[in-house]
Amino acid sequence: MKVSFSTTKAKDSTLENHIKVPYGAGKRNFPRIKWMGILILIFLPFLYLIGQILWANIFTTSPGMIYLDRQVINSPEDGIVEEIKFNHGDAVNAGDVLIKIKRRLPENYKQIALLEAERETLTNQNAGSSSGSSRRKAGGENVQLLQENLSYYQQLRDHTAQLLERGAATQAELNEAETKVREIKAALAGMNEVSSTQIIENQGQLRLAQVENSLASLRNLAEISLELKANKGGTVDQILVSTGQSFAAGEPLVTVLNSEKVRIVTYVEPDDFGKVQYGNEIMVKILSSKRKVKAVVEKVPIQAELVPKGISESLYPTSMRGIQVILKINEPLHSDEFIDGLPVTVIW
Repeated sequence: MKVSFSTTKAKDSTLENHIKVPYGAGKRNFPRIKWMGILILIFLPFLYLIGQILWANIFTTSPGMIYLDRQVINSPEDGIVEEIKFNHGDAVNAGDVLIKIKRRLPENYKQIALLEAERETLTNQNAGSSSGSSRRKAGGENVQLLQENLSYYQQLRDHTAQLLERGAATQAELNEAETKVREIKAALAGMNEVSSTQIIENQGQLRLAQVENSLASLRNLAEISLELKANKGGTVDQILVSTGQSFAAGEPLVTVLNSEKVRIVTYVEPDDFGKVQYGNEIMVKILSSKRKVKAVVEKVPIQAELVPKGISESLYPTSMRGIQVILKINEPLHSDEFIDGLPVTVIW
């Protein structure tokens, strides 16, 4: 019998002390790794939950969104949309004409109807003769009509002056209204200087000419177009009217987002309000790009509001109220981040 005293160990993983072991250590490694993987998968959600709880206790977060300053272009008076110069999403500069409208003042059309009735009366009076009493009555009616027209043109002059201050009227329109006021005052002064008989004899044709001129001026004013311009540069957000649509005075027509003034609006839970301090620099995570930017608290919070839906990574009840905080961004945003209402997360 041959006996070997070699110290070289067998490399066969199924042998232990030179004894054949079908389930040796080498064959038990893979099942062990498999069971460890299963355990990791089972405990991974619990580890994630624990991590979230630790994160929430160390860092306070609040949901928010990007807010772009919005300018609303309202109609200065009643009218009809004549032309829309830009489309949704177009970039505009300060002073660009956004929309062209045609004025439609009900007072103008009402006054045109009154003047047309007066013209018809004057035409009939000048065509035939009338008695002295009827002619004196006509003279008195003419004085009354002149006074009514004077009151109307004075109101039109004042209204045009207000529109001129807002850039919705021209100096020529104001001058024309002022000229009409002076003409009617001169006519009234002339009627007071002469006798009623002279008024009856001579004023008919003069008044008829004045009525014709007033009708022509009012018809021109009724057809004047106005150009509404952007006060600041930005992007066209909403076009609330269409070509040919009529609208009332003060009705919003176009909204423009000002990309130069960007703010963050966030909603802080009342329990975390102690961490909000004016002027403090915090981090803001933009959810779309996963990028973080620096911001500061711009204004002292003064109100609490319902948290808007869809702006938070976590679930907020629909009745959840948060303290509204306004933040000013200290870093420039990327072009794809200039989106009004884009959700963000603020890390305090």
